[in-house]
Amino acid sequence: MDNAPEELVIVGAGPAGLATAGVARQLGMNPLLLDRQSAPGGAWARMRPAMRCLSPRQRDRMADGSFPAGGQERATAAEVLSWLQQTAAKASFRSHFETEVSGLRLDPGMTLETSAGAIAARRLVVATGEFDHPWQPKLPGVFGGISVHSSTLDADQCAAGERVVVVGSGNSAAEVIGLLLGRGCHITLAARTLPPPPPRPSGPLLEALRWRLSGLPVAWMPARGGCQDHAPALDP
Repeated sequence: MDNAPEELVIVGAGPAGLATAGVARQLGMNPLLLDRQSAPGGAWARMRPAMRCLSPRQRDRMADGSFPAGGQERATAAEVLSWLQQTAAKASFRSHFETEVSGLRLDPGMTLETSAGAIAARRLVVATGEFDHPWQPKLPGVFGGISVHSSTLDADQCAAGERVVVVGSGNSAAEVIGLLLGRGCHITLAARTLPPPPPRPSGPLLEALRWRLSGLPVAWMPARGGCQDHAPALDP
């Protein structure tokens, strides 16, 4: 690769990286995207295709104003992935895929160490996301059954009548429970606290207001809106 300093290097070609690249181009920059995968999409390329987003699809937009296409209110992971790949193809950002960043040197200047060689840069944005390293607690004792993280669960491998323990009560747990109940499994939910009851149905105006309020910075909310360290579950 050319060692001439890049104006802007973005590590990660998922939603955050593509959005950053779109805004950077609007500001007159010519960003370079790096990603260790073979195509854009980030973690969405590894999610269950039928998984649905929490937010209405029209609320998820790129710098060009586009959002995932589809008929239902909330997009599936497959629709989001298709949209991200179409966005990247339309924008034709300069990109190096199957390129892993292993280090960063700051003297002299800023240089990224990558699997394809060193890249000098004037600006750097790390957009590698927060969902690439699922956390699995180390539980005491010995369990001889199958143990998987929700991100790699294949519900088709669970038989009717099988007993399954779901650890956690967030969005992933709710989705997994729905899938496994549909397979006829018997579910036990293990969690520190029970999830709050879903909000009562409201009219379109109140629903739109609730959605806009949910986007306010947490620091503005009384008692932080009850949010501690993790994103709240907003979808009933």
